[in-house]
Amino acid sequence: MSLTQLINKPCSIISRSPGSTPNEFGWKDRAESVTSTVCEIQQDMANENAGDNDMSKTRWRIFFPVGTEIDADDVVSVDGLEYEVDGEAWAVRNPRTQTMSHVEANVVRVGTGGGS
Repeated sequence: MSLTQLINKPCSIISRSPGSTPNEFGWKDRAESVTSTVCEIQQDMANENAGDNDMSKTRWRIFFPVGTEIDADDVVSVDGLEYEVDGEAWAVRNPRTQTMSHVEANVVRVGTGGGS
């Protein structure tokens, strides 16, 4: 089975860029564009803080087909959940074939619990 057959989960990349029109507070709103693609996402690490307002942070590694464009301030939506790109994505080279095999990025998901 080839790597392109394994990268098959539908997802969207939400690309953010500075907008041109300031809002009522003087900040320029972000312009967003959405690109549909496929990916594979796998959990890399999870942290959870105990307390009244539990907060969890999970780190994931996400894989895209060659040629996928994704930047450090983009968001990836997979199965209705959003993950923020953490750092720069990179094109991965297969040393055996000497060709690019896929694009890889680290993403994080941060959430809070209700506490009792």
